[in-house]
This record gives sequence, structure tokens and C-alpha cells, in this order.
Amino acid sequence: MKHIGGLWIVAALLAPLMAWSIGCSKEEPSGARSEDEGERYYEREVGKNPVEAPADYLYTVTVTAPRRMKETLFLAEISKEIKTFWAFQDRYPESLLELEEWRGAPLPELPRGLGYDYDPETGELRAVEVPLEE
Repeated sequence: MKHIGGLWIVAALLAPLMAWSIGCSKEEPSGARSEDEGERYYEREVGKNPVEAPADYLYTVTVTAPRRMKETLFLAEISKEIKTFWAFQDRYPESLLELEEWRGAPLPELPRGLGYDYDPETGELRAVEVPLEE
């Protein structure tokens, strides 16, 4: 009877290892999106496999969230500068270069893979995907 109890211990120790090795296969899932389909280069599909939940959580906390936070903060800062420019000049800056000259400092650099898109007619500023330089 003690032999059967030992098998349960071995099975309990091997089950997480087998689940981890299945979840860590090198093959691309058939439903995975490529970079050409609009997914940001640093994002991957999360939440599809419960075995990968701890890794998905760490990925979101350490990669996705800080990048989105920087993007949001930089856009808010520059949008505020554009509104301040409009308040003083009664017009929007012709370009982001004019805004840089007016504020006396360069614009903050967005996370890799993103760039600014500015409409001088409406003063609207967005972050857009830009091709990665290799």
C-alpha cells in the first residue's frame, strides 16, 4: 500500500512539469496573429491557456503595462502643451517641431514601435504604430 502512495507523490510532482512542457512548445499556435495584422510588436495573446496564467500575469505587469503607461503619460503631457500653446497663440502649432521650439525641450520619446501622429488643424495628438528599424 505504501508503494501506491509513493506513485501519487511522483505523479503530483510530474504533472506540473508535463503541463509546463506542453505549454512551452516552440510552435506558433494556429490562431496566433502576426505583426502584419496590427498587433503591437511587444504584445502577445494572453489569457487563452490557463497553464500560462502566471507567465501571462508577469508579462502584463512587466512589459505591457509600463509601455501603455508611458504612452498615456507622454500623450497627456504633450496634449496639455498643445492646449497651452493654443491659449497663448490662439492657434495650434503647425507641427510638432514648432511645439518643441516653443516649449524649449524635445518631445518625450514614446516606447519602441510607436510614434506621434499630430493633426495641426484640430490639435489632436495620437500614438501610432511605426515600422521598427532593424
